[in-house]
Amino acid sequence: MAKSLNELILEKYGSQAECARVMNKTRQYLNKIVLKQREAKVTDINLLAETLDVPVSTIVNFLS
Repeated sequence: MAKSLNELILEKYGSQAECARVMNKTRQYLNKIVLKQREAKVTDINLLAETLDVPVSTIVNFLS
C-alpha cells in the first residue's frame, strides 16, 4: 500500500508526467497538488481518484 499520493501515482503510472497526461493536466499542476503547494479542488480530487482507481477518501487522506 502506498504511503503517499506520489507513491500511488508512481505505482500506477511510473511518473507524475504520465498521470498528468492521462488527467489532461500539466505535470506542474499535479506536482503542486502532490506537494500541497496548491489546494486541490473537488474536481481535481475526483479526477485523481478516478485516474488512480481508488476511493475519493484515499486521495483526501493523502492530501490532509
